[in-house]
Amino acid sequence: MKYCTRVLFILLLITTNINAAELNFSNKTITLEECIKIAETASLDTAINDIQKSNYDLAVISRWFNYLPDVDFNMYKNYSYLDVGKENNYQLPRNYADFEETTGKSTITGTNLTFRQKIFDANLVTLLSDANSIRTKRDIITDEFKVNLHEKIRRNYYEILLNEQKLNYYTAILDNFKPATSTGYDALLHADDRITALRIEKIILDLNEAVINQKRYLLYCLQLPLNKQLILTTPLVFPELNTDADKASVLLNNTKLKNLRIKLYENKRTFAMGFMQFIPKSSLSLDTIINDNLKLGVDVNLDGSNFGVDLIGEYLIYQNKETYYIYKDAKEPVITSTNNPKSINDWNINDTKLKLQSTISLDRIASAGVDIKRLRNAVEMAQIDITREKNILLINFENIALDISGLKKDIELVTEKLAYAQSKKELLKKSSLQDDIAKLEYYESRNNDILSYTESLFNTKLDLIKAYIIYMRVIQGGGYL
Repeated sequence: MKYCTRVLFILLLITTNINAAELNFSNKTITLEECIKIAETASLDTAINDIQKSNYDLAVISRWFNYLPDVDFNMYKNYSYLDVGKENNYQLPRNYADFEETTGKSTITGTNLTFRQKIFDANLVTLLSDANSIRTKRDIITDEFKVNLHEKIRRNYYEILLNEQKLNYYTAILDNFKPATSTGYDALLHADDRITALRIEKIILDLNEAVINQKRYLLYCLQLPLNKQLILTTPLVFPELNTDADKASVLLNNTKLKNLRIKLYENKRTFAMGFMQFIPKSSLSLDTIINDNLKLGVDVNLDGSNFGVDLIGEYLIYQNKETYYIYKDAKEPVITSTNNPKSINDWNINDTKLKLQSTISLDRIASAGVDIKRLRNAVEMAQIDITREKNILLINFENIALDISGLKKDIELVTEKLAYAQSKKELLKKSSLQDDIAKLEYYESRNNDILSYTESLFNTKLDLIKAYIIYMRVIQGGGYL
């Protein structure tokens, strides 16, 4: 009984510890930079980006597979029937003196390997010359991922800070709209305060819900437990902009400009290779029999920008040749057999063939001249696109900087209006207007002004956050939304 009691106690303790871990609402202080670093390593977006980069790497690697050798393994058996006579001058075994009415049958059985290996071609030139471009394109994938990830984290973080600031502000002014119990005219005068207080309480409830949901989303982006209580420590303060220094970062990091530079490089390469169209269409073939086992050759083809050099060969693994000679008076056929050709080590270059063919086409040369002009225009157009994109980037970047400066002034203006409306309400409480109805309506309008200016203030701050996020996005290399 005591043993069972101990077991139950241990199980209860374990269950209690698990539930305590699941309900661990511990606080976690975190800065904006810490959020970005965690997101870069732990977020689901990072996993998706890694998969995309892996697919890109696999696509690049697969291009090299074209340069693996093509090997064919062949097995064959050939039959041939011959009518052998004096007129064929066919060499029979020495013990046969009479060639008349002699027939022959030959059987060849063998196994060989044929292969072709690409040594050099136009695609290899493109692949090698694209080495830097390929790395740049892969880096662009990472850059675009980071830009979008940083923007998402930064936007969520700042909006939480803004809503917390807004929540604290409404909580602080709520008591100003809860007057003491009054009767008569004062009760009527303060009725609007109570209505305004109810409106503020509803705003506070909505803000509380918004902050909770935004923090949960931030935890989800960081792949942190959703029961953590985040405390954001980076203040909602925007540093002064240094547009002159940031312009260089915009032109250096912009991913669209990087892609345009890659396009310019590729156009220049195509333009350079276009001059090969003036080379006559040619082919060269060199075949050499090394020994009975091995044949090697080289194929060279020139066809404008399509050119290639291939190594070809054939290796005889096994061959058996049997020949039957049947004489008219012979009781059994005479069989001769040849097995096991020479070893590959028995080098004996005894046959070499060289073939060269070339064709000159005047219309092809004329077309090449036109293509060169067209390719040169493509290079110039790519350069123009880069210049135009730089100008557009800088103009839009300066406009964003001006928008940020204007929004800061708008915040100062709305802040002053809000303070002015609050001051007028305080003076109105102490005033002695003769017309009670006019005083009541004026008092009501002051409450509406306070709420209106408050909403306008925080909406303008939200616009400032959005503009600043776009500013940072552009600096990091992203485009305009």
